[in-house]
Amino acid sequence: MARKEVNMSTTTTRKVLAAAASATALGTAGFLAVPMAHAAPSCTVNGDYLRFAQHFGNYTTTTSVNASGSSLGPGVVTVPPSGTDPTYGKASGSINGRNIDVLITWNDNKGTAHFTGTVGNDGIARGDSTGTPIPIHLWDPGPWDTAEPLKCADDPGTGPAQGGQTATVNKNSDVYDAPEGNRLAAPFFLPAGRKLPVLEPCANNWCHLGGIPETGGTGWVYSGEGFLTVA
Repeated sequence: MARKEVNMSTTTTRKVLAAAASATALGTAGFLAVPMAHAAPSCTVNGDYLRFAQHFGNYTTTTSVNASGSSLGPGVVTVPPSGTDPTYGKASGSINGRNIDVLITWNDNKGTAHFTGTVGNDGIARGDSTGTPIPIHLWDPGPWDTAEPLKCADDPGTGPAQGGQTATVNKNSDVYDAPEGNRLAAPFFLPAGRKLPVLEPCANNWCHLGGIPETGGTGWVYSGEGFLTVA
């Protein structure tokens, strides 16, 4: 009788173990069946530099950071509106998805700068910068944008709508809310040399451009008489 009880106990134990093994297998199979999450691809820089443009009235300060895809640094230089007396430093940062984060340490104990922002659907990144102002306005903290669009793999439409077309400003240009419309952000004007994404086909000497934070992001610019070069 005792032997029979032992056999029953053994049989029961084996059944319990088999059931547990089966449940484990099902649980493992269920776990393996769940697709693994992947981080969204990061936007990347088209070229060797990511250029942060800061607009102070009719003048622009440009901070250029070495770039390799979504990695930023180690070199950086900022050029003030005068175009002289550039300031150099070391930069470290990256583009994570659509978020940009760069920390700069200026040479000669001139302090630090921190640029943060995001890439918009037009490919233009916008954000703010904080840090130690460099005397005589060689660099000042404040809002920034990237005059040149970035490329985002998670959104094939990111960037200029017209197959990568951009417009280069050849002469200081006013910005309007529509062709022959009302001037925006007066007395602001686009300075010569600025490059902006073309959002739709230019027509009748008017181009719809993006990357203009001073007017809310977009605006219409007259392209006749050599004011713009579209390529």
